[in-house]
Amino acid sequence: MKESTTLSYLSKNNQRPWNPKHKIVPSIALSGSETAAFDDVGADDQDFESIQALAEAGIIPSKLSNRNTASDGSKGGTNFFPDRFISREELINWKALAEYDFEPGVIEQISRKKVDFMDLKDISPDSSPGLFIDMLAGEKSILRKVFGQSKRSQPNKPSSNAQAAVALTSGRMRFLNEKLDEERARGSEVEELYFLAVEELEQEKIVQEKCAARILDAKSILEAEIEAIKILKSWVEDEARKNQARAKVLEEVGRRWKWNDEA
Repeated sequence: MKESTTLSYLSKNNQRPWNPKHKIVPSIALSGSETAAFDDVGADDQDFESIQALAEAGIIPSKLSNRNTASDGSKGGTNFFPDRFISREELINWKALAEYDFEPGVIEQISRKKVDFMDLKDISPDSSPGLFIDMLAGEKSILRKVFGQSKRSQPNKPSSNAQAAVALTSGRMRFLNEKLDEERARGSEVEELYFLAVEELEQEKIVQEKCAARILDAKSILEAEIEAIKILKSWVEDEARKNQARAKVLEEVGRRWKWNDEA
């Protein structure tokens, strides 16, 4: 795999919103820096921001870190050679720098442990501690995932596209991608529960509307009965007044008949 392709992947995937410690952002986009890290990668290069970001983050040595990756011999310039193939050592080294945290005393810890590679002496002394920390990770290391159980790391051997793909998808990014998938699944589950709750609320609304309609019908019937009772009461009161009037008339007639009989 070519260096520019590998670096572009590392830079873009580290711009995801994870822990800020592992977030690589092209500072040129933030500060307007125009100092290129390499003489052969200009601002017009399609991978300039990715390469520049990783150089500024210290993932790859450049003239920004005062460590030349390669010299043209005549001008003493620092070149990146984006079209050349990446070695195993460089691939794991870059990935390890983007993956691992470094604590005080880690170098001493590495020196006290045995690293299970026969050609450890062939690894460049300028390699970062991240490469050795990855070796100490044993079966969980990026080296084991990429190159299997080989006893030889062959640091200068070019990496194949398949090996680079395994390296780029190993470690923290795979873990975070799995976490992202879990969050998406959880989000889908929550969304499903939300729609289920909405459906239940709609059903409850229909039930309540039916109950309200029945209550309104009962209220209308009750109001009609009350009105009928009022009408009946008024009729009874009218009849009572008429009966009282008739009773008075009959009483008066009775008194007159009695008076005439006595006379």
